[in-house]
Amino acid sequence: MNRNIALGVMAGMVSVLLFSVVAVGSSFSVLLYLVAPLPILIVALGWRHTAGIAGAVTGMILAALWFSPFAALTFALVAGIPGWLFGYLLLLSRETENGTEWYPLGRFLLWIAALNALLTCFGILVIARDFDVFLTSFRSLVDILQQVDTGIFEGLSETQKSEAIERFSQLAAVLVPPLSTAMSVSIMTFLVWGAAKLVNTSGKLPRPWPDLSTTRMPRNAIAVIVLATLLAFTLSEFASLFSAVIAASLLMAFCLQGLAVIHAITRPLKTRLPILLALYALFLILPGWPVLGFGLVGMAHSWFGIGVNGQPPSKSETPLSSNL
Repeated sequence: MNRNIALGVMAGMVSVLLFSVVAVGSSFSVLLYLVAPLPILIVALGWRHTAGIAGAVTGMILAALWFSPFAALTFALVAGIPGWLFGYLLLLSRETENGTEWYPLGRFLLWIAALNALLTCFGILVIARDFDVFLTSFRSLVDILQQVDTGIFEGLSETQKSEAIERFSQLAAVLVPPLSTAMSVSIMTFLVWGAAKLVNTSGKLPRPWPDLSTTRMPRNAIAVIVLATLLAFTLSEFASLFSAVIAASLLMAFCLQGLAVIHAITRPLKTRLPILLALYALFLILPGWPVLGFGLVGMAHSWFGIGVNGQPPSKSETPLSSNL
């Protein structure tokens, strides 16, 4: 067996084990589930995308044998395909008169946002294809809250308690999918960064380490996020929810781009570390608003096209657009 394929098979076995431990139900098992794409990402980056394909296929086969065909499909969507695809895109290149041009980081980040939005929408339809049924499914969260705080509905009549449960389930159904999408974008981006960093440290990464501050998503993404936001507030039921999911995924992608810009801008400052620590602390103190602020920085960077040093972005951010 080809060495790359063999490594991919082993990576797929590890990946499906990480994927399967979520059945345990503990918080640690959820963390392992979230990093399930990592082994496939590593072999796809260090040993080419054929190893990534081998890992994805191996994981699907094992998931189907151990659990069910639906589990195999779920593994493919949350671990196999992302692990292979993102490894493939990062190593995509072409030769030009000026040397090797690698796939632009901005378009790569857009792929992460798009795939996570698509997976969330798919997950919503798996839960329920009727919006009222989807709302009802979130009432189970009330049972969890009551277990955590037994007095949460203390003092309410049965009618008031029923109304409170209904309002909460509706609010959760509207907020949870976009929030989970935004978290998925950030987690997947971190996994890709971690995998690339590990492979680069070992000397196996074929491409040079990129300057992350050059990340610049296409301007069209700004139009998409504006349109998705408007539709989320004007439409209803699934159409509104899907629009909100798309807007949330793009907002988080622009947020990460904005953070990369801020990292570059603060490089000359002696107080850079305290500034960055304070900015990151805002995520814990004011959840939501910092994401919007950094997202606006990222959008400005994409729209005006000005590099972090006041110079136009390099041409490396525009190649391969006709390919993917």
